Order: sequence, then C-alpha cells, then structure tokens
Amino acid sequence: MVIEQKKLDDLEAIKVLDPSNMWERMRTVPEQISSAAAQVSAMAFPPSYRDAKAVVFAGMGGSAVAGDFVQSVLSLALRTPIFVVSRGYSLPLWVDENTLVFISSYSGNTAETLACFDDGVRRSAMLVVFTSGGELYQKAKGAGVPIFDVAGFVYPGFPRDTLEPRTTVVASFMGSLGILCDLGLAQFGGDLDVDKLRRVSKSVLDKYSPAMPTSTNFAKQLAIGLAGKVVVVYGTDFLDSVARRWKTQINENANSWAFSEMFPDANHNSVNGYQLEENMQGNVEVVFIVPGPPFEARAPEKIAKARQLFEGREVSVRVVSIEEDLKELKAADAHNPALWYTHELILQILIGSCLGDWVSYYMALLTEVDPSPVPHISALKGIK
Repeated sequence: MVIEQKKLDDLEAIKVLDPSNMWERMRTVPEQISSAAAQVSAMAFPPSYRDAKAVVFAGMGGSAVAGDFVQSVLSLALRTPIFVVSRGYSLPLWVDENTLVFISSYSGNTAETLACFDDGVRRSAMLVVFTSGGELYQKAKGAGVPIFDVAGFVYPGFPRDTLEPRTTVVASFMGSLGILCDLGLAQFGGDLDVDKLRRVSKSVLDKYSPAMPTSTNFAKQLAIGLAGKVVVVYGTDFLDSVARRWKTQINENANSWAFSEMFPDANHNSVNGYQLEENMQGNVEVVFIVPGPPFEARAPEKIAKARQLFEGREVSVRVVSIEEDLKELKAADAHNPALWYTHELILQILIGSCLGDWVSYYMALLTEVDPSPVPHISALKGIK
C-alpha cells in the first residue's frame, strides 16, 4: 500500500515511518571521506605490501560494495595490480604471499568473511582488515594485521551496533582506495583532493535530504515512480557498480525486488528476453544510469533503442544522468588530465550512489516500510 506522496515532505510523518532516524546516518558521507583519509595517513604497513602483484577485496553484501567502486575507479589508474572482488567462503585459488587481501566485514562476525580471513592467513597473504569490531577485529589484532576502523567516523560513545553496515560503504571505499594509493599500487598522477570530494558529497546530500521538498528533490520524485514496483537498474560503463548498489539498497531499505544489469553487455543477452506477461505490465520500472561529462555513454542510440523496446511493452523507463557542476575541479586539475578524470569518476560514483541511497529510502517510506531493519538477512546470518 503506497502512502500519500505529501508525507515525503512531512518531517513529523518521516519520524514515524523511520523511528531510528536512519536518514541522519545516511548523511555521514562527508565525515566518512575525512575519516578514511585521516586513518590511512596514520596506518603503517610492512614494506612487502608495496610489492603486491594482485589485490583481492573479500566481503559480503554492503561490505563488498566498496570493492566494486574501487574496481571502477582503477580503470583510470596509471598503475594498478590485478584487482578482484570476492564474495564467498574462500579466496581465489591463486592467492598467495604476493597477494594483498582486503578482508571486509562491518560487524566483524560475518561467517563467510571470517573464513576468508583464515584462508588468507593459511596462504600467508598480505592482509588488511576493514571492520568495526567483532571476531574479525580480535583475529586481526591477534595476528598483527593492519585494521581500518570502518566506524571511525562516528563520535566516541556512539553505539556502533546500531549503525547499518550499508550506511558505511563510503568509508570502506575511500579507505581501500587510499591504502592502494599510499602503497603506490594505484597511481593517478597526483594525490586525491579529499576536501573537494567531501564538499561535493555534502552538496549532493543537501539536495536529496528530507528537508528538501519533492518539487525540487529529484530523489523523492524518482522514488514516487518506483515505489511498489519491481525495479531493474542498468549501469552504463563504469557505473555498473553504482547500478548494483541501487539494486542492493532497494532490496534492503525498501524491502523490494530489484535487479541490476550491465550496459552495453545487456545488449548481448538481456535484450532478447524483454517479454512481459500481462500481469507484469505496469509493475516493472527500468532505470538507466548513464555517466555525465566527460564520460558520456559511447552509444546513446543503443540506450534509445533499448528504451524503445521497453516502452513498446508498456514498461516505464527513466534515464538518470550523473551530472554535477564540477567547474572548480576542472579548473584546479586542468594541468593534470589524469587526476581530473579520476576526481570526476570518483565523484560520479559518489553522486550516483548517494542518489540511489535516497531513492531507496523514500521508496521505503512510500510503502510504509521502516528502512533500517533487515530481518531476513539477520536470520540467515545465524546459519553458519
């Protein structure tokens, strides 16, 4: 049952629908960026870590999303090792003492990730742990493994167990990317400008937060069209990682079915299955997430054709272009094209991710779902 749209602009109504004020934790992206930079600069790594031949990012759910984002950014790196995101109980068989392995679990108690830590220790891999505590923290501390505190951005005394892991993804993203840069494993022609990344992120959050009315809030407008529907999100080029993030956020925040696809790869498989049963027409929504300048989609006519196919089957299609006024960044980095492109790419990932977070949040409110709890995930985590 979809509630009245006007309640999206009623802050008192939002407090009822979101009793734990999850939206406040969603606004911590700038703090996560700053905390990640500070932590990385204070961390010490064995010299051997600089000689890693490959990097594996091991995690599950929201704790693995950061690895997807890093993988997208590394496409613009001037130097980078092999980078793989691993989701499961074990590491790739080729992992050895020459492999740097990021072990990521916000709670520190994720069974699959704990198994990966033990696997990495057995293979003498170079380990870095991303966690806020739990058994993983204890294992890492006992083994002398460097630890990145994923909850390091919260104030002292904050109850960490009330923080949703999916609201801390940016800390892991910027932390893991920062570590790769610090070790010299990823080079972009200069240092990342943390202050600019933080400032742009804050401006995006201000545009999408509950205080901004629906008339000027694109996240609310988009949520109104998607709430209560099955959503398929297509990520174009490097934004496939953002599309996956949208999918998982809609699943977790809105308790709703959602799927993600890579574009243009979908033109070679999914496009042949665009057939809908009569009872599905009007109940499926498609979102294309396309890059803004200077990474515009290479074949916009293919997106237009796919859109035509969908709309011919009475499926609503929305094209979201990740654009932001980044003239200041462009001017500052004009002398260094590689670094400018890197900043632009990171910002488009951050902007696209933040937009998806807020869209899924408002979808939850529109269908009277508390966006914070994930009871089915919690139940399954109890099964080893």
